Amino acid sequence: MARRCTIGLEIEIIAQPHHRTSTSNPQTYVTHYRDELVTALRSQGLQAAAWRQGLPRKNPSQYDKWWLTWDGSLFNGPPASGAVPFEAVSPIMDSRYGWETQVDGFWRAYNTIFQEPNSDRRCGSHVHLKLPNGFSLSQLKKIACGIAFHKDEITKMLPPERRGNTYCKQNWDRSAYLNRRTMNQALNLINSANNVQDLIWYMQGEVVDQQRYVLWNFQNITGNSGTIEFRGGRCLRGRHRTKWWIAFAVGFMFFCLENNASNMQNHYTTKRLYREIKIMAQQLGMAHLPDSWQELNETPRWQINERGVANIVPSGPTSKHDVVEGLVFGIDADAEERLDVFEGVKRGFYQQVEVMVDFVPIGDQAKTIFAAQDLEAGELGGTGSASEGGDRGQQSGSAQGGGNPRGPDLLEMEGASVRGPAPLTRGKPESTEKFVQISAVTYLSEKYCKDGQMRDEYKARMGAATGDARRLGVSKQFIDIILEAIGDPPPQIEAPGGRVGEGDAREAPRSGPRRRPPKLPPKSGKGTSSRLSSSKEPGSGDGQQGSWWARVADYYSGKN
Repeated sequence: MARRCTIGLEIEIIAQPHHRTSTSNPQTYVTHYRDELVTALRSQGLQAAAWRQGLPRKNPSQYDKWWLTWDGSLFNGPPASGAVPFEAVSPIMDSRYGWETQVDGFWRAYNTIFQEPNSDRRCGSHVHLKLPNGFSLSQLKKIACGIAFHKDEITKMLPPERRGNTYCKQNWDRSAYLNRRTMNQALNLINSANNVQDLIWYMQGEVVDQQRYVLWNFQNITGNSGTIEFRGGRCLRGRHRTKWWIAFAVGFMFFCLENNASNMQNHYTTKRLYREIKIMAQQLGMAHLPDSWQELNETPRWQINERGVANIVPSGPTSKHDVVEGLVFGIDADAEERLDVFEGVKRGFYQQVEVMVDFVPIGDQAKTIFAAQDLEAGELGGTGSASEGGDRGQQSGSAQGGGNPRGPDLLEMEGASVRGPAPLTRGKPESTEKFVQISAVTYLSEKYCKDGQMRDEYKARMGAATGDARRLGVSKQFIDIILEAIGDPPPQIEAPGGRVGEGDAREAPRSGPRRRPPKLPPKSGKGTSSRLSSSKEPGSGDGQQGSWWARVADYYSGKN
């Protein structure tokens, strides 16, 4: 079998133009920028066209060029928001040559019209694959068996916002044909398929309107395109990530074709399977995958960078931890603007990014509003925020600094249906069922991302911040990891209720009557009056710390 395939790429983007047009018509506004991008693509020597009213949204007749179209899953905001949502569909590319040129040219053209895309969980990327002569039933069975057999390891390699996503559920989870059977029974069922349509039903179920919303979509096999579609790619922000996920999809497909999962006795570890996928991609001339699967899905770690301050960067195979915990609190738009100033965004010290966090309220024994009130009053012994100082001016050490989330804002967040934070096991949660994913904002630096030593003046404030963070629910295990990473021994930190050091957080002192627990906050987008912010420093931030606990499940830094 020739190691060669064709590739089709779909990139979902919510873009912000460098220069905003004055039109007040939303449809005209978006059309204007799609046309601008078409012109920029043609200037790169690439064929391109944009959707017009009356044309099909996508059609194989358009796959000889870059096709800029719309996607119903993307929010088409009014012109005032500046958002330009669109889907870019690549021409059919060859895995042996030319595809990198197409990817590089697209992003060069994009960058002339738009700012770097913001990370947005509404956006994903899809990679369509097809063998030169199409897929035989035997080949499809090998790929399907590999998808089923390696499902858990592949899930770990996905970006957090794509795991269990409505639009790309694991085939095993979507199909009752598979998930009601043992693994051996499922593999036998796949191999018993008499035709392609039976195999599609086995892999995706029979609910037609939801059938294609799986991680590996076989539905196009019987259509005009004849492709297998990998739908698990992240929101792409540049050429490097784009090449990563193309190489990943191609590498895994050929790995499955040459390593029949039906004959495997034992599962590979995630590390070994990723290594095999990477080797396969290299043998195919697609040596673009990063060194580890943690880098591929951008699993985060906490860092002191070369400027001597806190940061969030991708973890790697030698990282001691691959989880970041912090506090999430509500702020208004004015406070968000002040935070941008304090964090030195315009000066290039940090950038604001939207992230998905695994969110947990402190729990029944330490209600948010009471913990915040007690911290403000000094009853928990904390000093409030530990601002980054030196670059943004001196901030108040109390919990009443600028951007203080008002009590009513916190009280409206009631009825959380998740449990309190669990102890870390080797730096990871025991079960993701303990968490609910929400969108939040944090600050990190892609410019200053080399490991460094903490500034002396930063240490005292970090000590106060970690103390407050522990009292508000951040795990002792994570705080110990941070303090060990900066070379300081873990201090004796008093947990809520006066207990020192060990164990889970106990009941926090309360001022006032017991009130209902906070609700989970609604997802907030840019331009709204209420935001969520997750701090890169345990307990840091501008103003009062809302007593929310979170693990950073995803973030956006490193190569584009």
